[in-house]
Amino acid sequence: MRLRGKIIVALAGAVAAALAWLLVPRRAQREQLIEAAWAEERAADMRPSHVAAPLPGSFGELLEPHLAALHESYATYKRLGPAGMNRVMRIYNGQDPIAQLGPDSSVDLVQHRAAMHGALKATHARSARAPPSLRLFAALRPGDPFTDVQQAARLAALDVLTLVDQGRADAAAYECADMLALGRDLSYPSVLGRMIGVAVTSVSSYACVRALSVASAGALEGVRAQLIAIRAGTPRFADVLQRERLFQQLLLADPDARLPEGARTLIADAHEQNGTFFDGLGRALLRANARDRLAARTAAFLDAQRLDWPACAEQMERVTQRFEWNPMVRDSFVPLLRRHRDGVLKIDALVCAASLSLARARTGALPRDAAPACPPIEPEAKCGEQGASLRILDEGEAPQVSVTLSDGSDYAVPLARTQQGSAAILH
Repeated sequence: MRLRGKIIVALAGAVAAALAWLLVPRRAQREQLIEAAWAEERAADMRPSHVAAPLPGSFGELLEPHLAALHESYATYKRLGPAGMNRVMRIYNGQDPIAQLGPDSSVDLVQHRAAMHGALKATHARSARAPPSLRLFAALRPGDPFTDVQQAARLAALDVLTLVDQGRADAAAYECADMLALGRDLSYPSVLGRMIGVAVTSVSSYACVRALSVASAGALEGVRAQLIAIRAGTPRFADVLQRERLFQQLLLADPDARLPEGARTLIADAHEQNGTFFDGLGRALLRANARDRLAARTAAFLDAQRLDWPACAEQMERVTQRFEWNPMVRDSFVPLLRRHRDGVLKIDALVCAASLSLARARTGALPRDAAPACPPIEPEAKCGEQGASLRILDEGEAPQVSVTLSDGSDYAVPLARTQQGSAAILH
């Protein structure tokens, strides 16, 4: 009986210790989380500007006055229904001409052009710090402000195509650079922000190809420099993952009065979503293990960012495919990593096309090989920021520069017809 009693006491003690480990937050982890949350709250998100004279303030401060009008425009876009939205998409993807834009979309473009230009001009700010509604701590709040800002890119793509149709190619080319800068700045706050950022790059792609293919040599030289700065100012995928790690930690944390208000609201929202008492108990029992496992997985993802492409994507895929019994540990960033790199490669192709067009304007001849004329913009970059081989396709109607994207498709940019304005380059 004594032995049995000792065994029971020992088992009870082990269970109590395990429950304490699971249910009681660890002090060191809590202190680190508070410090990281305040660092996020105070982050300035400084990055190189793509304009010669950056505007004072932040992207968010300049964007915020236009969010309500962009929300109205997005509501109008959704009211078009599937067929109408598909028509708009076909136009900005280059499948249909801008002349086929429907009357509702045409009126919306006119009515909200000022808000669209305001959103683009916000990218001229000194820092990429987002408005409060787009920051990490606002992720679970009602509404979807990221899609409102994405609407600015749709309007801008239609506007660029309209400018090209009107013969205002140089203005269209500079507006294209601001569109791509919008994708850059939206990418800073979180994984969700980068998802919208690469979507903005995708929306912008065809319109930018059209604008750069007809722009003058003088405009090409200016826009080329802007695109290089936008490429350099796009957040590293490792930085996006670091913010995601903080977001995951906050979702698993208990309220603490020392956290910033936004972080406390995020935690409260996460607790509300647990529903019943048993949901909350299950979360409490699983979260300590989830905390450790998510930290280990994120560390492995970050280690992979130091590898060359495609080894880094393959390493992240292997980490993602490992069996994980805890249902709270479900994250895979490989698809986003591939789209992230595709967005970078599209900018590389646009820069290379501008460089080749300028070289042809200066010498009268097209270089045989893209490599000498288009060196890597970031030669030491790894993983998602690493460049790829660029090719000159001198077949058919006009020469093009091409790069292969992650799905095996080619992104091709025609070289500009730079006779107009070449004198500014030659002298």
